[in-house]
Amino acid sequence: MPGGLLRLGALAGAGVLAGCVLTLPRLPGSRPVQQATCVGNACPTAMVAGKDTPHPKARPAIGGAAAGAADAGRQAPAVATVPDTSAGLAGPTGPAAEITLGRTIASLGDVTQPGFWLRTPLVERRRAGRVVWAQGGNSVAVTLIPIPGDKGAGSRISLAAMKAMEIPLTALPELIVHARAAP
Repeated sequence: MPGGLLRLGALAGAGVLAGCVLTLPRLPGSRPVQQATCVGNACPTAMVAGKDTPHPKARPAIGGAAAGAADAGRQAPAVATVPDTSAGLAGPTGPAAEITLGRTIASLGDVTQPGFWLRTPLVERRRAGRVVWAQGGNSVAVTLIPIPGDKGAGSRISLAAMKAMEIPLTALPELIVHARAAP
């Protein structure tokens, strides 16, 4: 029997390589196999499902009732929402709550330093702030940390802040830097 299967596999391989239609014999109790025709090097990569193809069944809805017509007119149960406490994600801020410090080109900072921060010459003291990716518009709340240098010198941003704004890690993004206004 194994020798017969080996010969059958070799015949099937030869048929595909030759670009021929090959009809394989059916084993008793098996489902019919659809034929595929290859032309040159172009062969179909997937078979089309027929009426005998098994399909997944719908999962029962919450509470054990089957999904579909049995649930018509029923409302989904209320879901409690929890406020997002993700550190560093910017919340709503207005112009009165922030001061725009300027723009800077940032590179990825020390990846061993956790948190959401921007080391920049745009601040003279450590303070809370927010950066906006000029190209993408995404923003994140950060701690602004002063570094020596001219205001036009570049900045370094944390890995977490770059990921939160979906900035490619090898990019040199232009950032708009805002500081939280003193109360």
